[in-house]
Amino acid sequence: MSNKTSSSGLNTGGLLLVAFIVLKLTKVIDWSWWWILSPLWIGVALGIVALIIWLIVIYIKHKKQKKQRESVTVDDLRQKSGFQRRLEEAQRIHQERAKNRNL
Repeated sequence: MSNKTSSSGLNTGGLLLVAFIVLKLTKVIDWSWWWILSPLWIGVALGIVALIIWLIVIYIKHKKQKKQRESVTVDDLRQKSGFQRRLEEAQRIHQERAKNRNL
């Protein structure tokens, strides 16, 4: 025997919606239909807010990574390459030896 359970019922928002509709139709509450249907639009509104926050976070991360890539590129341009440093060191040593020979 398998102990599989499946849930095809309503969630909390759905239960609230059904309860509000029943209470409205039985005239127990005298709320506007906007508030009766609030479990629907509040869930959608929260989803939209979460999506906007997620997009903002992605945008900020992208800008930060782009700035880091640009700064690395600029730093690399400012620094001398390994070949250029070795060449300048060799030229300096050659000039020192030439001075020492002339003394």
